[in-house]
Amino acid sequence: MTDTLTQLIAKLQPLLLDDGTRFDTATCTSAIRQALKEFNLAAPIHAGDLVTPVLGQKEYELDVPTALEIVDVLRQ
Repeated sequence: MTDTLTQLIAKLQPLLLDDGTRFDTATCTSAIRQALKEFNLAAPIHAGDLVTPVLGQKEYELDVPTALEIVDVLRQ
């Protein structure tokens, strides 16, 4: 994530249909930090699997219990 806390607050308040009067900066800061904390606990930070690509192959079988554990697919 490349947004700063100030940028996240500026994006959050319009989503909540607020101009900063109902959900002030302190409230938004607390909510954003709590959301990031919960996300970091749920998403594995350093888990990964490197798959060597085969020319022309579009599908690969992964050794993970469920597809719900996949958070991101990156191209190296």
